[in-house]
Amino acid sequence: MKRLFSPVLALAILLAAAHLTLACTSFAVYGVRGPIFGMNWDLPSSDEAEQSAYGFFDRRPNRVAIYSTNGIKVFQYDHNFFFTDRGVFGCIQAAYPPQRMESGTKRIVNWYDLFHWGVKLERAPEIAEFLADHRLRHSLDTDVHCLFADSQGGAVIVETGVDDNVLLPREGSYIVMANFFLHVLEGELAEEFAQKYPEWDLLEALDFDGRYRRAQAMIEAALDDFDHTRAFEVLEAVTQRITKFSVVIVPEERKLFFALLGDFSRIWEVDLEAETIATYKGFAEQRVERLDIQGITVSRLLGWR
Repeated sequence: MKRLFSPVLALAILLAAAHLTLACTSFAVYGVRGPIFGMNWDLPSSDEAEQSAYGFFDRRPNRVAIYSTNGIKVFQYDHNFFFTDRGVFGCIQAAYPPQRMESGTKRIVNWYDLFHWGVKLERAPEIAEFLADHRLRHSLDTDVHCLFADSQGGAVIVETGVDDNVLLPREGSYIVMANFFLHVLEGELAEEFAQKYPEWDLLEALDFDGRYRRAQAMIEAALDDFDHTRAFEVLEAVTQRITKFSVVIVPEERKLFFALLGDFSRIWEVDLEAETIATYKGFAEQRVERLDIQGITVSRLLGWR
């Protein structure tokens, strides 16, 4: 049986969420011009926050790299997201409001395990096969969700539910993930919330800073012309003061474009097939380097001119 927490507690959590130290946004869009994936990875540096449940940016490796596993090329930025030469993208984000997870019979796996299995996918929805016998857990509470998308049109959000994993496949031309559990917008919690707080809109309460709805609106308006440039416009519109890495992926070309530290005037390009990283926009000098398993750190990339 699901244990619903009080809407009063929910509101308290939501108000606390306004001070989150992790506020990522991601999406997969399947418009007229083909699939496009995007993500803002947000994390404070130690001088931007006194506390952070997920660590600090300046105390992490912050390294982009390309490696191979079982004949599959994988681009990875630390363990925050991946993209393979099969056209599969996977990322993880914090999610609220947390609830205590019920024990079950499935084997517990963390998101590192999920990513390890995810890079082998040929299509994103295949993640359901792995999760049929495994229970995703990061902590004792439900506090994370993942987005998996592929170049063939498959996209699904995996959320840590109270009793079991919750899988939310793409239903329209795009799918967006911010920092709240999408599955709570329907079902018992939504009904209880509506009964006790008829003057409140649950989506508005969960999406307290409007990133989810802003991204949705911009994507919806540009579906006929959505390319990597439009994707960067969305990411810039939902940038937070702690945004550190903004990536746009053109899966059919096996190319990635990214900006660092919320500065969209300079864009790097990664060619997964060629295994190279290059200057793309806003640099005084053209530069191309090989990208391998050793990788290149963000601090080194910031020195490119």
